Amino acid sequence: MPSGALGPAGKPRSMRFTPSDRVRKRFEYRRLRDVGRRVHTRSFVLLIARSEQPGSRLGITVSRQVGNAVRRNRIKRLLRETFRQHRAWFPVPSDVVVIAKSGGSATSFAEVERELEQASGALRSAWGKPISSAAGARR
Repeated sequence: MPSGALGPAGKPRSMRFTPSDRVRKRFEYRRLRDVGRRVHTRSFVLLIARSEQPGSRLGITVSRQVGNAVRRNRIKRLLRETFRQHRAWFPVPSDVVVIAKSGGSATSFAEVERELEQASGALRSAWGKPISSAAGARR
């Protein structure tokens, strides 16, 4: 069984990317923007915050500045697949939003995988830091 394949209750977890694995609502994205910690890579900005949900969840933002619809959708598919295969890179319980940068160069699965693996240590340390009261006041 791959790493991260156990759910929060210690039961085997499906490898599918289900709706419960996604950050879906606008207020959830806004909460991450306001109180989440930021981690930068060459192609992405990752926002992470503790979650009220039992597992890790992923949200993806890819604006039109990144490219045409084909490129944007490919980046989203690659990010979802990397998250699905490597859940252990993300602290539990956490919400993570990945924002694609317009000058990003990650166009293959291996490149996206490499960037997120390198960012995983920074994500863990950012997730462990307490949130200051000033960070919650931003709009």
